[in-house]
Amino acid sequence: MRKFSIDSHGVAPPKQAKSRPLRMASMFLVVVVLTPLAVECARLCHAQWSAILSKSTNAQTPILNWIHESLLTVREDLRYSLSPSWSQIPNSPRSVLIIGAISITLGILVLRMSAHTHS
Repeated sequence: MRKFSIDSHGVAPPKQAKSRPLRMASMFLVVVVLTPLAVECARLCHAQWSAILSKSTNAQTPILNWIHESLLTVREDLRYSLSPSWSQIPNSPRSVLIIGAISITLGILVLRMSAHTHS
């Protein structure tokens, strides 16, 4: 079977980003924001492995604790604000089917749009 070589003369070179400093600044910001989380996750992992190996270690994770408490607060706030209106929705198979159809339609649209942007 004969193999053909790829001709790269007709292929356009990849476009350079117009805002390289912006990309570098955003990458720096991501590293600065994610480094404390990575350190706390490493501390937590070390504490768990120390517990498995029968050494008692206490992991201090203030950022992860704050994130957990914030998520609990948001969950409680949403529950209290949505609970009165949610209980007024009639529980019928028709309403469940309508909500399911709308959800599936939105999912299909999102998948189609993401397929067109990556092509």
